[in-house]
Amino acid sequence: MPAPVLSNELLRKKSMEAFLSAMKIDTTGIAIFSMEGVFSFTGENANQAEQLAAQLNTVVQKEGEAQQVRSISLADIIDSEIKNATCSDETNRGACQILFDYIIKVSGKNFSFSAESGVIELPLPHSNYAPMFNLLTYPHLTFDKSSSKLMLDIKKYLKDQKDIPESVIKVDGLDPTLSSTIFLNTSALESKKIFYATEELPNRTIKVTPYFFVPQAMTPPNYYFVLDVSDSMEKSLPDLKRAVSQLTTLLFDFQPNATVSITTFSNSLHHLGTYSKANDAQLKNAIARMRTENN
Repeated sequence: MPAPVLSNELLRKKSMEAFLSAMKIDTTGIAIFSMEGVFSFTGENANQAEQLAAQLNTVVQKEGEAQQVRSISLADIIDSEIKNATCSDETNRGACQILFDYIIKVSGKNFSFSAESGVIELPLPHSNYAPMFNLLTYPHLTFDKSSSKLMLDIKKYLKDQKDIPESVIKVDGLDPTLSSTIFLNTSALESKKIFYATEELPNRTIKVTPYFFVPQAMTPPNYYFVLDVSDSMEKSLPDLKRAVSQLTTLLFDFQPNATVSITTFSNSLHHLGTYSKANDAQLKNAIARMRTENN
């Protein structure tokens, strides 16, 4: 069973669905996912994908902008990864490029794309290919030895493309059975901040409703734990300590720059301290030393 993690991606997905509905964009049959600052949209057919891309592009553009939807193929992305990889011998770079072109011809589109994780898995025809690909260190491409697969983190790839000014990007070839996948970086929404939804009322007037996209907090959060350590908690204290310890670990994984403040109460309040991820060991020790107090 995988370890639990904290995420607000489901909330962001629901917010996007509500926002697109307000903007009069039909999302019927469109799969929407939020992936760490990047949204993906996959339609049921090519026409739907093209229409959605154009509508998204119109919504996110600022006044006076005239950006087009950027189209990129999976093959172009892999080619870029190989060209921008670091290696000790340029001959290896050329060999990897030739080998990848061959794999595409032999395997066709034998790969999978997970919209939940934003990772593309490209299986190699044989594990013997692995040593050659491991001769390079790629910006967003890794090799999974256990499964003999190339793993491309496309969400990070798109976020790191500073030379691509377009906010809406269409990537072709991510799913052999579906149409193109559309990607939208949330920075485009956060930079514009205010969007206006219009609705025509029965009396022929227009209702204008502003919508706001609030950027992720710039200031690291401080989480406060106020814990009951009165003598009535004696039997429950071990479970409480274990739960707080596990939750603080999840919080630091979710927000590495956060701080956690621990306060206990019984007859009075006792502040045990404020901790960051760097002194997580001291935090866990403070939790472990908690004892019940007589009222």
